[in-house]
Amino acid sequence: MKSALVFGTGVSGTAAAMLLLHRGWKVHVSSKNETPDISQLRAAGAEVFVGDPVEAAARFVSSGISDALVVLSPGIPIKAPEVLFCKQAGLRVIGELQLGAEMLRSRLIAITGSKGKSSLVKLISDTLNLNGRTALPCGNYGLALCEVADLSEPPQVAVAECSSFQLETIDAFRPVTAAVLNLSRDHLDRHGTMENYRDVKLDLFRNMGKGDLALLPAASGDDAVLLACFRERYDFSATTFGCGDDAQWRYRRGAVENAQTGFRAELPGSYFDNDVLGPAAALACAVLTNEGLSPAAIEAGFRNFAPLAHRMQLVGELNGVRFVDDSKATSIAALLAGARMTPPPVYLIAGGRLKEKIVTTGKEVVTSGVKKAYLIGECMKEMESAWFPALPVVLCGNLHEALLSALKDVPRGGTILLSPGTASFDQFTDYKQRGEVFTRLVGDLIIKAEKTAEK
Repeated sequence: MKSALVFGTGVSGTAAAMLLLHRGWKVHVSSKNETPDISQLRAAGAEVFVGDPVEAAARFVSSGISDALVVLSPGIPIKAPEVLFCKQAGLRVIGELQLGAEMLRSRLIAITGSKGKSSLVKLISDTLNLNGRTALPCGNYGLALCEVADLSEPPQVAVAECSSFQLETIDAFRPVTAAVLNLSRDHLDRHGTMENYRDVKLDLFRNMGKGDLALLPAASGDDAVLLACFRERYDFSATTFGCGDDAQWRYRRGAVENAQTGFRAELPGSYFDNDVLGPAAALACAVLTNEGLSPAAIEAGFRNFAPLAHRMQLVGELNGVRFVDDSKATSIAALLAGARMTPPPVYLIAGGRLKEKIVTTGKEVVTSGVKKAYLIGECMKEMESAWFPALPVVLCGNLHEALLSALKDVPRGGTILLSPGTASFDQFTDYKQRGEVFTRLVGDLIIKAEKTAEK
């Protein structure tokens, strides 16, 4: 009987363990703490060790199991002591994403990038389903890939959002289509440098070759470095997308075109019809065309797309003022993108726990359409120092005070945008709770205004 040690009992670790159990493996699971999933794993036949993961690794190795497999949840760094212990013992160490791909019976499309991945994965999946193909979003968004591989009736296509944490632990991973949507500073606390972060993203293509579709942005800055590094590293060609004339799949206001093939899809007024998400629209058209969809079928996907919660989501309007929840914007680059997507004037609520040093200036924030910023959380004074006086700011402390303060200033036709540019863990459990609190506060304001108007 084949044996495996799975580290972690979150969504990914549990999915990996259950997949292996269903395939007849002897499964050992390591968890630092008791979790709700442990009883399920024990009931399914897994041997669970709760405590020091290095001790769990030592027990597994000392049992004398040869040719065993070690599977990591994405949250476990490859340099963690337990991982190094297993590697030194000569065991194969992979991530849940790799395991799922090996046992998958569906076509695999893989998308990575720094921002906007989830919306793109949803667009591709929804459009395939709308046009008669069965597709599931998975990976870092949707189901874990191992859950898709474990389905008795798998979809025709699995569309996987791949985080850099997941890509650290692939070895034989080979999708039929893979893309890096963009590259900006993120997760440097894990990867150390932008070069390391970029190289992990490019690992997505490591086992691909002729006949597979590799997609990269044709753009300036860090994105242009991606294409140059890809060409140095691989001996097959990448297809490009973007907004410039050098892109093979090009977004123009209201449409995506490919001059080489004569392709054109109209998307006027859709969620993706702007300079920020236009490159993602171009990428989606390339992927969906490769899956056999016509321009008309792709256009239907854009028309019917419903944005994900907490991603540029309109959550209310009051006296001509729009309230937009972009709580998923946890980096400064995502904050700037959200501001550029919003018609000016923008009254920005930002702040929380920083994931990066602020190198963006107040002038750059103003250029993105922001009239004034209302700062909350741990980093509000750091944001003030970086952005004031080029950008007017108000130190508010918490979300409720920021919303009330912004409402005093915003004119009719303006937008109050929650796009924090930070992690949420200083004041909230996650970005979802932060967005839900914002939505509830907006709802309370609207109800109060309606009651006042009735009097």
